[in-house]
Formats: sequence, C-alpha cells, structure tokens
Amino acid sequence: MALVGLLSTVLAPGVWGASVPGSEPGDLECPLGPRPGCLTWAERWQQPGDPGHHTGRALATTPDGSIVLVTTDRTDLAYEPETGRLLWSAPNDASGAVGARDLGVSPSGSMMVSTGEAAYPHPERVTSGEVVVTARQPASGRPLWQARYRDPGQEPYTPQAVAVTEAGVFVAGDGGLLPRHLFTAAFDPQTGALRWLSRHGADHAGRPPGPTRTVAVAATPDGQRVFVTGFMVVQAPHVEWVTLAYDGRTGALLWSAGHPGGGDFAAEPKQMVLHPDGHLVYVTGWSRRPGAAGESYDFVTIAYDTATGRPVWTDGFRSPVAGPLADSDDLGWSVAVSRDGRRLYVACYSEDPVDPDPGGPNYRLEARDALTGAPLWSAAVPSFSATSDEQGLFGHVVVRSSPDGGEVYLAMAAHDDSAPRRYGVHGSPYRDVVFAVAGFDAASGRFLWRGTYAAPDVQTNYAVDLAVDPAGRRIYVTGAGSDPSRAYPQTTAFLVR
Repeated sequence: MALVGLLSTVLAPGVWGASVPGSEPGDLECPLGPRPGCLTWAERWQQPGDPGHHTGRALATTPDGSIVLVTTDRTDLAYEPETGRLLWSAPNDASGAVGARDLGVSPSGSMMVSTGEAAYPHPERVTSGEVVVTARQPASGRPLWQARYRDPGQEPYTPQAVAVTEAGVFVAGDGGLLPRHLFTAAFDPQTGALRWLSRHGADHAGRPPGPTRTVAVAATPDGQRVFVTGFMVVQAPHVEWVTLAYDGRTGALLWSAGHPGGGDFAAEPKQMVLHPDGHLVYVTGWSRRPGAAGESYDFVTIAYDTATGRPVWTDGFRSPVAGPLADSDDLGWSVAVSRDGRRLYVACYSEDPVDPDPGGPNYRLEARDALTGAPLWSAAVPSFSATSDEQGLFGHVVVRSSPDGGEVYLAMAAHDDSAPRRYGVHGSPYRDVVFAVAGFDAASGRFLWRGTYAAPDVQTNYAVDLAVDPAGRRIYVTGAGSDPSRAYPQTTAFLVR
C-alpha cells in the first residue's frame, strides 16, 4: 500500500544546510564581456557536519523559467535563475543507499516531484529500499504530499526516473532480488495516492539473476500512455534493452519491444524522449558486436511507434575502422528532439581512432531526421576529452535543444584539453575533470562556443544533468565537485545568448 500524508511538519520549507558560492557572477569568467559559454554563477550545496559523497542528480526549470529546481541524493533545492541565490531547500527523505534519483515538473508549473529510495529495517538484511515520492510547490518548497511504497514481501525497490503530468505522476525503477524486475507506478497528482503498480520480468520462467535497471520513463501530456525503457539479463552476463508501454489509467501493458541481447551480443539503453506529437518514442544507447580484435560497442537509436511498439527506424554511429582489425567503443548517452519535431539529436562517447580531435576518446553529436532517421550531420566535440562516469562506464554527456530550435547544447564530464596539465605525486600528467558545455548550430552541426567550470578546491567536477532556460538565455548544469574524501552537489549557469 502507499502511505500518503501531508508532511508540513517534516518537510517545512526553508533553508536546510548552506549554499556555498563557487563563483560570484562575472568572476573573471567573461573578461571580455558577456558571451556564450560564460559562467554566470556556480553554487555548491553543503550540509553542515556531513562529509559524505553527494551529487546533484537532476534539474529542471519551471515552465516560465523563474525557478531552477535541483534534486540531490538527500535534498531538494531551488535557485534564482539570474543570480544562483538559494530560494529554499528541504530534505527529500531519500535515506536509502541510492538516495534521490530524478525530478520532474508539471506542465503548468504548479508542482515539482522528486523520487528516490528510502531505507527501512529488514529482518534478514541491513536495510531494504522503498519508493518515496515527494511533491512540492516550486516557488516556496511547501510540501503538497509524500507517497511511499513498500513491497509486501519486503523486497527492495529503487526508483530511477519520474514523469509528471497534470493527469498523473509516473515513477519507474527496479524491484526484487531473485529475479530482479522493472516496475512502474502511477500516483494521483492531487493526493499522492497509489493508483497502480506494474512489474515486468519477475514472472519470466528461467530468467537467471543478473543486472536489471530502469533508465527512463516518459508520459504523454494527457497521461494516457506511459513509456519505460531499461535493461535486463537474458543470458548471464549478457543483457538486452526492453521498452514498454502502459495504459496510464490502468497500468495494463500495451506492448513490449526488445533490442537483441544474449549470446555474443548485449544492448543497453541510456535515455528516452517522446516526439512532440506523441506518435514516436526514441531510445538511444549501445549494443555490442563481436569483432576479430575484441568486442566493440556501437551506439544505436531506435524510434518506436507509440501505438504498436513497432520500430519505425533503427540507426546509429559506428567507427568506420571498427571491424576485423580494430575496435571502437561508441556509446550513445543522450537523446533530444527539437520543439518542432523535425530533428533528433544524439550525443555519444566515441573511441573513433580517425576522429580529428587529438585529445583522444571524446564526445560526438549527431542530428537525424526525426521521422525517417536519415542522417543530417555528425560532429566531434572539440577541445574536450572524455572521462569515465561514476560506474566506470566511458563518458557522460547530455544533449538538449534550444527553445527556438536554432542551437543544440551539450553538458559533459570532460578533461579540458586547452588547460595546462598538472603533475601528480609520481610525476604523471593529468588534467582536472570539469563541467564542460558546448553549443552547436542545429542546422549544420557547426561548433559555436564552449565553456567550463572547475571548483578551485576539488579535482573532479562531474556534470550529470542539463536544463535549458525556456527564454533561451542560459543553460544550467548540475552534478558534483569531488575528491577522494568528499563530494558536494554543484549547480552552475552559463550564458548561451
């Protein structure tokens, strides 16, 4: 059952902890005057007395752009977009090992929702996880409701993503132990009452234990259809991705579409986006192909018909030299569609050895016709080289389209190849990991500008999520500033116009 209540005494709005400025506005980041890529503010969230490792997990703006909202592992935050001034902060009650994972805002801007894992005592394990969903009024942080779901059999549940509409709040994640499964739950947007919960994969006979992960959820604006994508084991240790469609009112499964896995192949999705008119849903990720020199990955994007689950087109980038003599891991990380629905943008990590950028493994951006999948252009991201993510995977990059459709923006965890090298205690050279952003012309793929941010007291500034100002003036990036002993959530703003 869902435990629902108004938590005004627990989640009272206000400032809980401290926002520590990382840079004053105009602090030598724009010495020649405002320009695209200039840092306008950087703020670090720091909870007094907590030296733990925390990260900014997701961010969004209200539809009118008046508030920047961030969820961290333990806290929901709101910032003023022009200055970075902290408006309010409040615990999100995601006390589990995973913490909070995602954030959504209703189309009307009347409600923000964060979701994550809460911990509770388990008789046979140290703790187990339950779903926690918290709804707030964006301007004040005032709590509207909080819902929790605890599995009757005390199996752990970990939410990974949330989609918010005026008709329903939809949360997707991972549940169970042996076997694992993907779950999707719908909550009433007014009260937080649990409407339905559906599981996929738990009843598949003979499914071996192994990795299972939900990565994204999307819903039509009217809440009538809900789409979920994730990966699951099919023949240990190989995985495949699966994309699901549910009736948003009842939770009935409408269709399921898999991308081949098992045997000598494996596939994993990383992000999903819905076409503006709702007739296509796009999933991007990667799949493995065996090769004589090893096994390389190619990034792949699939457009599914939302009514039937039929793949309308499938394509992706593969290094031209990958094959019999060489391998190149090319991993699709993020996908975005222009507001007019004409272009689809996919950002990936690439090891392409013929790439012109001398920095080594880096990031690529490609544009396709959103309806046919026909390639329009492909571009390497200059001046940045990729780094591994918090799970040891190669690279992390997020792509978004500008409101007017004229530009495409990237946020990356990267080494700044234009910065001087430092030298470690053993004399080995290295460059700090920075928040890296870049802008491209949407029609041609021409590189336009770049920007970076590195907090002065840490070596790693890991960008996780990107949001665009609805007025098209700024982009916002959240993630973490960390070193081996600590990590703090950081949020930054860069000019784009």
